[in-house]
Amino acid sequence: TSVGTVTLTNGAVTTNSNILNWAKFLSSNTNARSFTAGSSTITLSGGGAPWSSAVATNFTLDMGTSTLIFTNGIGDLDWNVDNGMVFYNVIVSSANGAIFWWDANETMTTTTLRNLTINGPRTLAFSTADTHIITGNLVCNSGPGAVITINNNRLSSDPAGIVSKGPAGTISCDYLDIKDTTFTGGARWYAGANSVNSGNVTGMI
Repeated sequence: TSVGTVTLTNGAVTTNSNILNWAKFLSSNTNARSFTAGSSTITLSGGGAPWSSAVATNFTLDMGTSTLIFTNGIGDLDWNVDNGMVFYNVIVSSANGAIFWWDANETMTTTTLRNLTINGPRTLAFSTADTHIITGNLVCNSGPGAVITINNNRLSSDPAGIVSKGPAGTISCDYLDIKDTTFTGGARWYAGANSVNSGNVTGMI
């Protein structure tokens, strides 16, 4: 099913595990509302803020085992979330711009997802001092001319964004340019021989 922008103001949306192509999903208010994705594949092609759920008050989000795909390849994208939100598979397409995985309220949010795939070239920018938990795997499809940049989206004097993977396992990438990010949890983080540490990076070898 292909539609434009889906706005959830109140009530319940269940995608019934369908394959969906939307421009954007927006739901940032304090009304009672819920979104249940099951095993759906949801492709968001819009620019700007293709996913905005920056207010979790009275919002029940159940992403199940779904896959959320960001495909817009022009400029920067905002993936706005609020504290405690959990996603499953997320795939980010290549683009000469950033995707900001962040809390628009800047309240030291913790968000979780299972697997994150990034296709380079692309910048992945985290909220300052927020904790971004990956419970499964980080897949970096990068290479010469397709470097993935990882940083926070604030001033370099701000605290680093925090990426956590636990309780164990190994994350291996290459062709990264990393700055202002702390990698933590029980996993081993390997940046690869062709990656660059641009400063204020801890936990990534």
